[in-house]
Amino acid sequence: LLRENPQKSGVVELTIVSVNDRPAMNVSIDFDPLPTHLAEQMPDRLPLIVPFIDRNNPFRMDIATIHRLQYWLGDTPFHLLLKYEGVRGTQFNDTQLIDHLRSLGPSEIRLSNGNSQANTLKKIHKQLRRLSTAFEQIAQNGNLQTTVHDDSEDAVLDNNPLE
Repeated sequence: LLRENPQKSGVVELTIVSVNDRPAMNVSIDFDPLPTHLAEQMPDRLPLIVPFIDRNNPFRMDIATIHRLQYWLGDTPFHLLLKYEGVRGTQFNDTQLIDHLRSLGPSEIRLSNGNSQANTLKKIHKQLRRLSTAFEQIAQNGNLQTTVHDDSEDAVLDNNPLE
């Protein structure tokens, strides 16, 4: 599993965890082809050997950053190659295709109408002032005049809020 590290914003971690109740022992972790970062940083340390992986003790390794996935992992998907033993000594081999360019979405989705945060805050402040004025007018006179304000993108009609 590739995911954003929950403790390190913007960092991508490779997580290997047992999906059942049985642990994987003497786990050999390798890659084919070797991602760019690993080929440069640790080619002589692969395959990695992890003595024990289960649900409560997953293997985690920071492997890239969200904003520079291709720099760290290359332009093509790669295979994660796992060899491990069960508790009775049975040998297992597993291969998972890791398509880092498709499996990791943006770390945040920004919904914007093109306005900066400062402009949005100014508009909110302006609307709050109008509401405050309207409530003061109601408190003093018992009624509210109907007016139309046109601020380029949004037209606001101040009607009597008690209707």
